[in-house]
Amino acid sequence: MITVSLFFSFTLIGIISFFTIKKANHTLTLIFLLMLIEFFFTSFISVIVDNAKLWTVTQSTRYLIMFRVTEVVVFPLLLLWYIEMVKRGSSISKKLMITVLWVGVLVGVETILSHVHIFTYEKWKVWGSIIVWSTFLLFLYFLQDFFNKILFKEGIRK
Repeated sequence: MITVSLFFSFTLIGIISFFTIKKANHTLTLIFLLMLIEFFFTSFISVIVDNAKLWTVTQSTRYLIMFRVTEVVVFPLLLLWYIEMVKRGSSISKKLMITVLWVGVLVGVETILSHVHIFTYEKWKVWGSIIVWSTFLLFLYFLQDFFNKILFKEGIRK
C-alpha cells in the first residue's frame, strides 16, 4: 500500500511542478503534443501489451491502476518536460545531451516499474526500450518544431 501512496504522491508532485514552471513553448504547442503523445503512446502500449504480448501487466488491481496512470499521466508528463527542456537548449550538442539524459530517465522509470512487478518483460529487452524512446523523442522534437513553424506562419507566435 505504501508503494501506491508514494507513486500517487510523486505523480501529483510532478504534475504540480510541470504546471508551475515557466514554459518555453506556446500553450497550443503543448496541447498539440499532449494529444499526440496520448494517442501514440497509448496505442504503442496497447500493441506491446495486448496484441504482441511483449509485456505482461500484473492482474493486481492496484498495480493495474498504477500502470494505467503511468501510461496516461506520468510518461506524457515526462515527455512534455523533455520538450520544454530541449526547447531551452541553445546548441545541438546540449539538445543531444538532454535527449540522451531523458532516454535514460524514461528507461529508468520503465525499469523501476518492471522491478516493482507492475509489468514484466516477456519477449522484450531493455535495448528495445532505448530504441523506442529515442525514436519517440526524436519524433516529438520534430513535431514540436513543425507545429511551432505553423504557429509562426499563421502569426499566432512571434
